[in-house]
Amino acid sequence: MGREIRVDEDAVRIRYRGLSTLITLLREVNVPYAEIQSVEVGLGPLPRASFRIGESVPGGTVRGRFRVGGRWYFLDLHHRERAIVITTLPGARFALVAVEPEADIDPAELAASIRERL
Repeated sequence: MGREIRVDEDAVRIRYRGLSTLITLLREVNVPYAEIQSVEVGLGPLPRASFRIGESVPGGTVRGRFRVGGRWYFLDLHHRERAIVITTLPGARFALVAVEPEADIDPAELAASIRERL
């Protein structure tokens, strides 16, 4: 898919390459552990975005930056129930980061490994 989710020593890093970089218009999203409020699996309904930079297909893929209620969200997913949802503290670059891991990665295990570092 052109995306790598890394749980590093100081932050969660989502790196993009190839066409994924063109769609999201980002090469990397970093979320320092000090900015993370919570980590969950599964993304519920979101309020309508007032502005977006990226791709949004009704009932399907959502990728890029979205302005929701005056704050920026970063979303990259197709199956909402598999998304790792990181809610951040006020002042972070993104209020919410929701990314679907590759099919061979268990979302619950990935979320647990992030929580261990908080």
